[in-house]
Amino acid sequence: MKANEIETTKVNPEKSGDAKLRVFAQKIKTAGLPKAIRKSGFLFITIMNIKPTKHCFFLYLKHTLDIIGSLFGLTLFSPMMLTAGILMKLSSPGTIIYKQKRVGKDGKIFKMYKLRTMQMNAEPEDQPVWAKRNDPRIIKGGGYFLRKYHIDELPQLFNVLKGEMSLVGPRPERPRLVKEFTRLIPGYNKRLSVRPGITGHAQIWHKYDETIRDVKLKLKYELLYIRRMCLSTDLKVVANTIYIILSGKDGYVEGFLKKRSRRKVFA
Repeated sequence: MKANEIETTKVNPEKSGDAKLRVFAQKIKTAGLPKAIRKSGFLFITIMNIKPTKHCFFLYLKHTLDIIGSLFGLTLFSPMMLTAGILMKLSSPGTIIYKQKRVGKDGKIFKMYKLRTMQMNAEPEDQPVWAKRNDPRIIKGGGYFLRKYHIDELPQLFNVLKGEMSLVGPRPERPRLVKEFTRLIPGYNKRLSVRPGITGHAQIWHKYDETIRDVKLKLKYELLYIRRMCLSTDLKVVANTIYIILSGKDGYVEGFLKKRSRRKVFA
């Protein structure tokens, strides 16, 4: 297996000489493994082969740049967030900052911040609703503008400052959807091996999720990012994100840096 490559391996806890592995396997079985896995007696473990020194140095550098970037962003965009918050408050009663539970690195739950651009109770906490174009739940008088130019995502700089998110990484998803997608899509939990991001590879090359097919395609982009995660990749993602925001696009980078098809992206 090459460096930075994600792979799933199979072990038999009962025949393993590692007592801790057998205890770990028993706990997982108690929590509820699929029947096919329980009957076979095997555990399927996701591993990531990395070069420790290089990888650890990059993660330290990435976290340092996250802190610096979030502080710079909060200083630069605070007036914009304040103006947008007042606009939303005048347009619709309710809170300015919307907090929603999301799944972070290693499955840890945290509260993600956004400027509220939808009506209050547009999405109950336990009933996620697919986003769609011209969503009727969006507040009129500014909501569409904030979402089009991704201004509603700026409060997540506080999540980055708290260490819950990164500037670049897979987008965090809601707990109920993570549970559902993990059941439906093989390897979906691999995206939880890194901190979620404000922007990422999938946000550049794809649009908002509207179907399960969109989720599967975006997972490919996210796993591709994890395999190729490095400073140059992050810089390219940030540069493309700035282009998308200024152009008002919602994904699908066109004519910036290099024109590449999806096939070439996955090469």
